[in-house]
Amino acid sequence: MFALRTSLVPESLAAPARAVLAGIDLNLALYDAVSMDVHIARSLGPQRTPRVLTLVFAVIALTLAIVGIYGVLTSSVTQRVAEIGVRVALGAGVADVVRMIVAEGGRLVAIGAVVGSAAAVGLGRLLASRVQEVRPFEPAVRIRGFQGCPDSRPNETI
Repeated sequence: MFALRTSLVPESLAAPARAVLAGIDLNLALYDAVSMDVHIARSLGPQRTPRVLTLVFAVIALTLAIVGIYGVLTSSVTQRVAEIGVRVALGAGVADVVRMIVAEGGRLVAIGAVVGSAAAVGLGRLLASRVQEVRPFEPAVRIRGFQGCPDSRPNETI
C-alpha cells in the first residue's frame, strides 16, 4: 500500500501516480486509489456496525423501560383513585398528590437501578471468567453506562 500526502483533491492524483509507477515497473498496477478518509472509513466499518447495533438495542431497551414504568405508575394511580380522592377531601393539595405519585415512580427507578447494577456486577464477573483481559468491575464502563454516553474519545484523523 502506498500513501501520498497532498493538498490537492486525492482522486486527481490517480493518473499521475499510475504514470510514475509505470515508469518504475510496467508490472506494477495502481488500484483502489481512494483518499485516506475513505480508507479509514472502510477499515472502521466492521467496528462501527456493532456499536450502532448496541446503540439501537439500548434505545429500544430504554424505551421499553420507560413505557413499563409508565404502565406500572398508571396502573398504581388507577388502583389508588379512591385513596387519592380521600386525601384531596381531607385537604391534600394537588402538589401533595403529585409528589406522592412522583415519589413512587422514583422509588421504582431506584429499585431498578440497584437491581440492574447488582446484575451488571454479577454478569461482569461471569464475563471476566469467560473472556480474557476483562475485569469484573470496570468503573469507566459503569460510569459511562449510567451517563448513557457513547465512547467519548475524539475521532482521530490521519
